[in-house]
Amino acid sequence: MGHVIDLDAGGDIAAHNASTLQQVSAELPPSSAIVQVDGNRTEDAPDHFTARLETRSRAIAQRVETIRKFVAANAEALSNAVTALRESDQMSASAADQTAALIDDVAAGHSLGGAAAGAAAGGAAGAAAAAGSSGAAGSADGAKQVFGG
Repeated sequence: MGHVIDLDAGGDIAAHNASTLQQVSAELPPSSAIVQVDGNRTEDAPDHFTARLETRSRAIAQRVETIRKFVAANAEALSNAVTALRESDQMSASAADQTAALIDDVAAGHSLGGAAAGAAAGGAAGAAAAAGSSGAAGSADGAKQVFGG
């Protein structure tokens, strides 16, 4: 099941969560501190219990290290996802602004320039070709100007 990364605040919440994951992971005690067990070794029963604690502490240390690596990898992936989504969101916003400006210019009756003029020329040539004249080349040229072909 996928989760949603909310970019309403510019992805700040997701970036904060990734930072928190990295910080908490860094605060986990090192394996050497986890496996350190001090106990009574003077008699058999306490010695046996202390040995069992050492065995369990090594297992816990290994599990903590696995979790630390997992959290670090996922925090990095979350950071990368936020960065990629921010870039994509910025590009989408820029493209939407350009399209809206083009629509506003056309609606206001302004002449088209650059690639938009090529599209209009290509469209006009295409209409002429459909009407029976030999403007198919103009249509293709207009499309090349618009789509960069």
